[in-house]
Amino acid sequence: MRKIARLAACALGVCTAPAPAYENFIEIGPSFATADIETAGIDDTASGFGLDARGRVFVEGGAFLQGDVSLAFTDGTYRATDYDFDRHVARLGVGAAGGVGEGTIMSAIWAEIAWADTSLDPEGASATGDDELGGGVHLRFDRRDDDARFLPYAQIGYLAFEDFDGLEAKLGVRLNLVRYSPYVEARYADLGASEAGGNVEFRPLRLHAGVRLRF
Repeated sequence: MRKIARLAACALGVCTAPAPAYENFIEIGPSFATADIETAGIDDTASGFGLDARGRVFVEGGAFLQGDVSLAFTDGTYRATDYDFDRHVARLGVGAAGGVGEGTIMSAIWAEIAWADTSLDPEGASATGDDELGGGVHLRFDRRDDDARFLPYAQIGYLAFEDFDGLEAKLGVRLNLVRYSPYVEARYADLGASEAGGNVEFRPLRLHAGVRLRF
């Protein structure tokens, strides 16, 4: 229990581990995107490509501001009908970071507001779309070691939009170089909603490769 309490305190940026070197950064790169869609009228997986960009700026101590934009352009075929399914999400959050244990693990926790733009364009029909406002909370752990070549990280969070809510997880690893840091990661969300016609499930997956630029 003491260890769990310590981890929670470090996630809030109030632990007594040696202060890690906070770094401002921008990350950007392409993604391969899929979306499993299950409703009363469709059960299919759309796939395509996208773009991810995010940045973090520390304002004082371990407190930071963070922005995240993800664009996904996917398509599929259901019952001989081709369709385009695009979903774009922008997020803005505020949080705190701190060291865990000997300071070789960086923990961060933040809350965010999010805006999602979703559009479905079946072949031969006009596009239908929906704008949603929502938010989320996330907890992330990064390995911090100047001598290590590879730095893994993991993240878990909860998202809630006007029509969907559910869990989101991320796993990745960065290559530790001096001025920049290439990385690969997978981000997965399991979002659900209830409608008059039954339950709706929406599970987006993004396989993303990019580079972190420090400043």
